[in-house]
Amino acid sequence: MQVASKQGVLFSAVKGAIDGGLKTKAENVFPTNERITGKHIADYAIKLGAGAKEKFSAQIKKSLDPIKISQHFEEVKKKVTQHA
Repeated sequence: MQVASKQGVLFSAVKGAIDGGLKTKAENVFPTNERITGKHIADYAIKLGAGAKEKFSAQIKKSLDPIKISQHFEEVKKKVTQHA
């Protein structure tokens, strides 16, 4: 069970379902697009500078640059929505 809080993870999942074609009534409870696409993660990685390599080592090993996470999100979203 998760607590439903405005702009929380639960509503991110609902937003993804809506983007995928689910029809539902929803109020303005969704996270901002910048938050959904990971801009806050990229900003944090930039803030960390050289320390980002340690903090994001697992992602970097998978060739996922935390600074380019928004681009990666868009690529994945495009692939998912093409198959819907």
